[in-house]
Amino acid sequence: MKEFVTQTNIERFENLLASETDACKATTLRGLLAVEKAKAVAARRSEPGDIRVIPAVPVV
Repeated sequence: MKEFVTQTNIERFENLLASETDACKATTLRGLLAVEKAKAVAARRSEPGDIRVIPAVPVV
């Protein structure tokens, strides 16, 4: 259910952003869109059975 709401919000914010002419409102919409996209990525990463290998990053 959370994934559905997140995806719906992403679509809504993208649609609103496409027609927004006010710079302040557009900035707010970009921020809201970024939050929802981050939620979508986090949800995908935590799916059961989804194994991801994170490559080791050398410490310099």
